[in-house]
Amino acid sequence: MGPAVVELRQELSPRSPVTAKAAHGERVEILERRRRFLRVRTGANAAGWLDGRHLLNEKQMAAFLALNQSFGSAASFGKATVYEPLNVHTEPNRGSPSAIQIPEKGSVEVIGHTLAPRVPYAAPLSVEQKSAPRKKAAKKVSKKGLEPPPAPPAPAVPGAWLDLSRTVEDGKDRPTFEIRAAELEASRPKPALEDWSLVRTPEAKVGWVLTGMLVMAIPDEVAQYAEGQRITSYFSLGRVDDEGQKKDHWLWTTQSTRNQPYQFDSFRVFIWDLRRHRYETAYMERNLTGYFPVELTTVRAKVGRVEMDQPGFSLVTAAEDGTRWKKTYLFQQYRVVMVQKTPWTPPPKPEALPAGVATAAPAAPPEPGWFERLKRWGADLFRAK
Repeated sequence: MGPAVVELRQELSPRSPVTAKAAHGERVEILERRRRFLRVRTGANAAGWLDGRHLLNEKQMAAFLALNQSFGSAASFGKATVYEPLNVHTEPNRGSPSAIQIPEKGSVEVIGHTLAPRVPYAAPLSVEQKSAPRKKAAKKVSKKGLEPPPAPPAPAVPGAWLDLSRTVEDGKDRPTFEIRAAELEASRPKPALEDWSLVRTPEAKVGWVLTGMLVMAIPDEVAQYAEGQRITSYFSLGRVDDEGQKKDHWLWTTQSTRNQPYQFDSFRVFIWDLRRHRYETAYMERNLTGYFPVELTTVRAKVGRVEMDQPGFSLVTAAEDGTRWKKTYLFQQYRVVMVQKTPWTPPPKPEALPAGVATAAPAAPPEPGWFERLKRWGADLFRAK
């Protein structure tokens, strides 16, 4: 079963009495089919009718479980909230089963993004439409009781029919029927694309939601500078104490147009100004073609005469020729500097994900304790001498 709970009804009517309920993951036996509706029997020997789109076959259920296992602890691009209850789907499709629902004002972590065509959901258990058997036509009998003479055989196909069907286009010979088929395919309207986000709930359940229904949970005093753009990810680069108030330095990525094959077209670093008590822009780049993942990292840099690990971040952008580069930036107090640029190739995706999905990097290791940091600081001082 796909949804969390499905009601089984006695007949094919929404007003028909409910005979039983089936839970998510429960196996059922198919007894009868009518169009897309199925009559099933649960393990408790209760039978009833349901919509076939609520069922998952073994392959889909295995992929859904693998998705939860692979990304249950993956690093996120930031938390997001919803203004109304939102269904979490097993696939990036509006008609796919929904086993989880995010409550109003609920919070999730965004861990992936993809573009998916808006097409009808194909039920996993398709119903085979069997056509009625054709009746044999009765033989015609003439008035005198004699059958008519047999029809002459159809003329044979010319031996060079492929050559007769060819035409010349761009200096290449192609059969006319191939050209017509290609023209027909090109004239068909393409399905609209939709932005979908892979999210993880507080219970570590993973699924797909429409990106437009999410609001990234960065503080309002920073979100007000979005200027109508959609925030696609955000990260804290450190904290400062301003008269007892803890304020974060922020990195965010934004996108100005929706339904794009990339994840952001600008990024920006905000710092908290202790003198003016407000956020200010420390660094910004626009008109980019950026791709996930965006990662927080450490960069080896000099502080005075001592080389130390400093906070930094890396992200992926594409050049005009389409080549993707991973750029690493150093964040040092109020300064942002690019320190490294290397070619980047997307890693292979897990089998549980459809093609074209951009996911977050693996979860970062836990931060070292104060004793480990003290040992590293001593080692840095020793090397500096």
